[in-house]
Amino acid sequence: MSQSPNASVLIQLASDIHQSKPPETIFKSLENTVIALFGYSLFTVLVYDAKSSTISRVYSTRQDVQPVGARKRVTSSPWAQLVLKDGRMYLGSTIEDMKVFSEYEFLATIGCESVLNVPIRSSLSGEIIGALALLGEPHKYDDADQGLAALVAVLVAGVVEASRDEILSRPFDSAKMETV
Repeated sequence: MSQSPNASVLIQLASDIHQSKPPETIFKSLENTVIALFGYSLFTVLVYDAKSSTISRVYSTRQDVQPVGARKRVTSSPWAQLVLKDGRMYLGSTIEDMKVFSEYEFLATIGCESVLNVPIRSSLSGEIIGALALLGEPHKYDDADQGLAALVAVLVAGVVEASRDEILSRPFDSAKMETV
């Protein structure tokens, strides 16, 4: 019996996780899954630290523009409430919707005028520990299967949680942080 392309990439991701492959291998498999299921111009994985009210990148497909380890201060913005507190997805279809991000003008210059943010919950506590950030051309994610996006987030919750401590232990200059 043949598998659908969607099933194939999800099975590969689940297999890599099940085999306890290194985080960098799992994140690359996640990247392959996201490109196959949704597409993107930029894809990052963020970890959230409620104690310090910061988010930090643990994975990025564009190190030149969105490097791993970069940290942002989380404000009491509607986006932060929706994604990081309420655990709901954020769908932004146009550059107007992208204005929730301090770097929206720069993102537009690299072809990122829409976004799908998918919260990641801890498998143990249920708390929000991060988010998947898919960015693309205008209206890219309007018809995205959000249930499928949630499934992908559930699959990678363990590796994201395991990567959190290392990335959050890195020193940072809070005076130079952007906000979200």
